[in-house]
Amino acid sequence: MSLDAEILAFSYLEPKRHIPHLTDLDGEEARTFGEILARVSSVLKEETGAELVYVYIFGGGVPHLHIHLAPHHPNDALNTQIIRGDFSEEKLESGAVRYISKEFPSLPQEEQQTVADRIRQRLIKSCRL
Repeated sequence: MSLDAEILAFSYLEPKRHIPHLTDLDGEEARTFGEILARVSSVLKEETGAELVYVYIFGGGVPHLHIHLAPHHPNDALNTQIIRGDFSEEKLESGAVRYISKEFPSLPQEEQQTVADRIRQRLIKSCRL
């Protein structure tokens, strides 16, 4: 077993049941998986002294849900860029930074609002069930 790694305590979390995607979790399994994800992330953060724990889910390569947990420290090997290609940064009043792609145009606001409204309605409906 090799312990060569660029990131201290980089870990994987996966459900006991073999499923391909996060959306395949159901009922009690989904609830407990979320609790375990939060607990494991908290322990990783505390034990490594990390600022935060990045959570990555890639679904294209292996048809089995596995979540990558990467404790992040300033100036480590992790990449905070979430937009592909060239981008600019805009500091928001809240202190957050908005990344704006120079290669991919923004989607129409009307389309974004329509989808956001549909998602909101489905979540409200599912919470009532």
